[in-house]
Amino acid sequence: MRIYLHYMNIQLQLVTWNSFPYLKSFFEALSKQSLTPCSVICVDNNSTDGTKAFLSKQVKIKTFFLQTNTGFSHGHNVGFTEAQKNPNIDAILICNPDVILAPNAIQILTDTLEKNMHAGTVSGVLLRPHPLTETSKMSIVDSAGIQKKFGFRFINRGEGQKFKKRFFGTTEVFANSGACMLIPRKALLAISAKKTFLEFFDESFLAYKEDIDVGWRMQKHGYVNVCTSEVIGFHERNVKKTFGYLGKSPHVVDLSYRNHIRLLKKNYRFLDSPLDILGILYYLIIKTLFLLVVHPSFFLKKQAVPPLKQENESLNNNYNVR
Repeated sequence: MRIYLHYMNIQLQLVTWNSFPYLKSFFEALSKQSLTPCSVICVDNNSTDGTKAFLSKQVKIKTFFLQTNTGFSHGHNVGFTEAQKNPNIDAILICNPDVILAPNAIQILTDTLEKNMHAGTVSGVLLRPHPLTETSKMSIVDSAGIQKKFGFRFINRGEGQKFKKRFFGTTEVFANSGACMLIPRKALLAISAKKTFLEFFDESFLAYKEDIDVGWRMQKHGYVNVCTSEVIGFHERNVKKTFGYLGKSPHVVDLSYRNHIRLLKKNYRFLDSPLDILGILYYLIIKTLFLLVVHPSFFLKKQAVPPLKQENESLNNNYNVR
């Protein structure tokens, strides 16, 4: 019988970019955790809205202030590299600053990791923040892991649905959302592309679908991605709810579309699942036709990922653009 000692050393880390409106709530929730992380790391992507001043006053937080906005992936890789230097760190919990953790969130995730020795990532149910203080029969799911659908289309499991009993239990998912994910040290080191500066998140993705890439790579290395049905927090996405690419900026459309292609080129192997190619082609054709109608300018000139801009949609948050 396995004995659960609950003494894992957890490093919590977040990447910020103009995240000031969320930081007070984030750290208030963190201070109420039943299991306290042994260290908190923040990587700031050159914020201009007061985030830097706020973080500078937090004496218990180690903050790295970057000179430019390097994106979600690189920011977290800075934190992972810092965790590697401390052999006492057992797992790393990454969070978006717009997540409000439930008081027992870190304990739930740690318990789930202890019970699933082959887990490469662990997450739980994130609800939409209404109400902020408690779950109810009207609670709406933001994400309960990431599912792979026909044609290698990826969606947040349960998104927009009422939180029901069907979510109860611990389930293997294709990937977990980068909005809140616990990663054991051994899995982190196993799939990181570099060993001095850890490239756990593939930095060629910059933002969007980097969490799906991680989940896919975990499976290739013999790990599973686990989602517990227990609520771990509330996710206040600051992106407006729209259908597909409607209403999204050209920059977001560019990153999401190209990262989907990059994801498939990097991870899909025809010999492993030859029939899936039909679904992939079908979905890409539909997606391309949709772009021709909604964003025709996307195809009118040679596209390159534009430089990061101070937009309303921060690249450091994981939106519902899959």
